[in-house]
Amino acid sequence: MVEAGENGVSAEQWLAKDIAASSGGNGEKARKAAEFLNGIKNAEASYIDVDSAETEYIDTEEAENWEDDNWNDYKLKDAAKSIAIEAGKAGIREVSSNVFLKASEEGIASVGDKEFLRDTLIGGAHKGLKVAVSAGLAVAEETGIIPPTTFRVLAATAHKTVESMSAIGDVIKGKATPLEAMKRIKNTAVSTFSAMWEQHKDSVRGEIIEAVGSVFGIQGALVAGAVNGLMTEPRDEPKLVTVLKTIGNAAVRFLNQEIRLPFFNRNKTKAFQYTD
Repeated sequence: MVEAGENGVSAEQWLAKDIAASSGGNGEKARKAAEFLNGIKNAEASYIDVDSAETEYIDTEEAENWEDDNWNDYKLKDAAKSIAIEAGKAGIREVSSNVFLKASEEGIASVGDKEFLRDTLIGGAHKGLKVAVSAGLAVAEETGIIPPTTFRVLAATAHKTVESMSAIGDVIKGKATPLEAMKRIKNTAVSTFSAMWEQHKDSVRGEIIEAVGSVFGIQGALVAGAVNGLMTEPRDEPKLVTVLKTIGNAAVRFLNQEIRLPFFNRNKTKAFQYTD
């Protein structure tokens, strides 16, 4: 994705091409993409405290809607790009959530006052942090701090967490602006989504919704915030809160913008304005 960006291709365009180029007919790829989008909608419901049963999901069971003849390459890429945008929104929503800020301020105390992540993170090299965080999250699962899930979900959470925290760390150090950090966080969410597509595209609908909902929902925000708090040096803690509030407020303004975006159901549009 980074290489594509260096050649002028946005993260959204990159993901759309990636999904379109994967094996299978266009109709089946569109149907699977819709299931992933349902997972993001499920994650969004957790942020706004809505029962997932009340969330309006895309019907992926009606076979006629997913016939290859209904999905040419252009329409499939358009749909895939809209999912990338929603994934990016989910990543940005994470840093604007109260649970993320609380966990960042209180560290691991906010999820049970355990030391497991601190032991794996302190002094860890950035390259090995994703493995360390994955291992720490596995312990968290075993101790009941986070709900039972698969290791692939833990790995995806670790990737998104470490990369996003690196972006915020650069703002604290004065190496990046909050806007640059938001773009990196958005792109990290898109790349994480791409990995989840590869890992879960053959899963059943319920597993996909649950996996995506865990990584991009409140649970993911809580984990990210806790790790962020642990990765921050004590001398940087006051600056951390200021930076997070600045980025969070910018994220809220961004998410409240009104936009029109093509959706799966051609009879519907989703209001959302997006610029990369």
